[in-house]
Amino acid sequence: MPITQEQCENLKKHEGFRSKVYKCTAGKDTIGYGYNINSNTLRLPANEIKSFYDVGISVVRAEQLLKQCCNQVESSLSKELDFYDNLDLNTRYVLINMGFNLGVQGLLGFKTTLGLIKQGKYNEASVQMLKSKWAEQVKGRATELSTILRTGKIR
Repeated sequence: MPITQEQCENLKKHEGFRSKVYKCTAGKDTIGYGYNINSNTLRLPANEIKSFYDVGISVVRAEQLLKQCCNQVESSLSKELDFYDNLDLNTRYVLINMGFNLGVQGLLGFKTTLGLIKQGKYNEASVQMLKSKWAEQVKGRATELSTILRTGKIR
């Protein structure tokens, strides 16, 4: 199920927009709302990648890529987590947001948090996710996602 526009706006706020290629904190070439050009998970054609370096990206195209990436993350999470499809929309969004930021494999490393979510222990999971190195790095994003997980609501 595609992310809602409210969820997309929230993720765009977390990522921020840059029309020109920049290095993310991991040193990867990135553009738009956090699209990692080096990994090119959407398998964009070489001429589009070249245009990112030459002219940049529009807000509209960047949002399209963000939504495509989220759909890709969601598809992976549905395959990797046997409980994912049974989660409510905003809990799924928290995992999509984290999966977009960390990569799906990075998110799967949150074994305790994911185990608590599987058990429906969202309060405990929201506390656990804040104990990670990731939470120290992304600060406000982690706090906000923790709140969404705990309350089930995006502000």
